[in-house]
Parts: sequence; structure tokens; C-alpha cells
Amino acid sequence: MAWMVQSPVAQTASQGNALDVFYRDQFALADIVRRAQDDALGAFGLDPKECIYDVIVSGAYWRLRDYAGCGASRSLLVVAAPIKRPYVWDATS
Repeated sequence: MAWMVQSPVAQTASQGNALDVFYRDQFALADIVRRAQDDALGAFGLDPKECIYDVIVSGAYWRLRDYAGCGASRSLLVVAAPIKRPYVWDATS
């Protein structure tokens, strides 16, 4: 019976692949839990409902929305941008 000796580089690569699979499974499970919470809140009528809006003016990567129909008096500027951080900036502060 021949024993195969794995090089340290190959061993590290296989451990890295195992960690990648673990992290992907962890995010998949977190997404399932998040969707279940969303469905439960939606069953109680607490799901998100978008207000009616009018687009005042827009460009290639932005839109100025007016939500006056929802009782709000301010407009909202929506800019398409990649999300690289797990938070949303508050432009009013």
C-alpha cells in the first residue's frame, strides 16, 4: 500500500477550498433564515410596501423621486452605486 504525501501548498489549498464551501453554506443558511423571518413578518402585515412616487427628473445613473402622495414633503435622490459596505449612508446627517 503506497502512502501519498501531500505537499504543504496542496494541503493549504484543499483547506482553503473547504473553508470556501463552509462560508458559502453559512451565507446560504443565513439567507434562508432571513427569508423565513421576512415571511413571518409579512404574515402579520409588517412586510414592506413601497409608496407611490413620481420621477421628477432622471439621468443615466440617478433619479429624483417625489413621494408627495405618501404624506411626505421631501424628494429622494436615488443614485445607482455598488454596495461595498454593509450599511446605508444617511445623507441628512
